[in-house]
Amino acid sequence: MSRKTQMFQTERLYVRLLTAEDFQFLHTMQSDPAVMRYVGGSQDEAGNRADLEKILSHYASGDGSFLVWAVIQRSDDALVGTCALIINEHDEHEIGYRLMESYWGNGFGLEVTEGLVRYAFEERHIDQLVAYVDKENVPSVRILDRSSFLFDKEYYNEDLKCTDRRYSLTRIQWSNENDSNAC
Repeated sequence: MSRKTQMFQTERLYVRLLTAEDFQFLHTMQSDPAVMRYVGGSQDEAGNRADLEKILSHYASGDGSFLVWAVIQRSDDALVGTCALIINEHDEHEIGYRLMESYWGNGFGLEVTEGLVRYAFEERHIDQLVAYVDKENVPSVRILDRSSFLFDKEYYNEDLKCTDRRYSLTRIQWSNENDSNAC
């Protein structure tokens, strides 16, 4: 994979553009009911093909409003999941991540979240980020609670029929936290 398609890296991971060749990986991950439990359920092959086509078309358009990338383990170049930086329906810059079940529980969620935060603030110069999670998705709640994000509120999401937790973080808050950690 060309270095030009790499967006950022962390200690154990790197994040790159998805390609058409990543379809089988994406399909396997998004067909897994456990992975997709809190995001609308598993998808069939046609739905996953449409998702990948949407992702690739957003890359081609260059608008930056819907960016989903492959998360790769540096030690063996294994695809472990996806992460995203999108502009949501509230015109907020929202981050997200999804990992193959076989990679759960080893800290990759927190690592890619912090990598996304750093990339969004340092490279894309975004002023504020948000993250949303179903409160029943305890592992993701723990990740966001341990991350740089600050908990904002819990509310009933009428569209998804669940209770969501909203987290946010400004570039100034993040910079101040990183400056105090450097001392």
